[in-house]
Amino acid sequence: MLGAGLIRICGTTLLLVAALSAQAPPAADPAVEALKARLSSTSIGDKPRLCVQIAQKQLAEVDKFYAAAEVEKGQAALTDVVAFSELARDYAIQSHKYQKQSEIAVRSMTRKLTDLLHSLGHDDQAPVRDAINRLQRVRDDLPRPAPSRAADATGDRPDSRCQLGAETTAYPLRPVRAGAIGKAGTDAERSQDYESAAADARLAR
Repeated sequence: MLGAGLIRICGTTLLLVAALSAQAPPAADPAVEALKARLSSTSIGDKPRLCVQIAQKQLAEVDKFYAAAEVEKGQAALTDVVAFSELARDYAIQSHKYQKQSEIAVRSMTRKLTDLLHSLGHDDQAPVRDAINRLQRVRDDLPRPAPSRAADATGDRPDSRCQLGAETTAYPLRPVRAGAIGKAGTDAERSQDYESAAADARLAR
């Protein structure tokens, strides 16, 4: 009897532990936690890159949680995405390092969150929309990449037709004198009259 009672108690305890384990939130990503722990001891010039890495990893968690319909956990990870993106901006501006890369990374995260927003129901969209707006402000505070040299070269290159016009106007055509044309025409008429008179004289002979 005692042995059977112990077995029942152990079985009940195991079931309770299993139920609690199923309800407990998953442990934080050790990689993310390790990155967060490094932040305080990292030089200010390397902090923007580290903050961007944390935000990107947490964005991957956001996708997983929302795909599994675990909205609350997704919102918690979303808070980290915004917070560490803003920290990346602040450290980048302060150190004058990793500014362009931070802007590009935040732009990519904004695009992914926009795609996520379109896949959510209306009730779940507000936190994601707020995160997108805050990331957009982060982008506005950071310098944008300069346009490529190829675009500048194309824009500054003069049109070949303009070059052709410039070359044409550099050597204008000389005007033709009206008098010259008239003189040439008169000479031609005199030559023709002379030939006609000579022909008549030969026929008269």
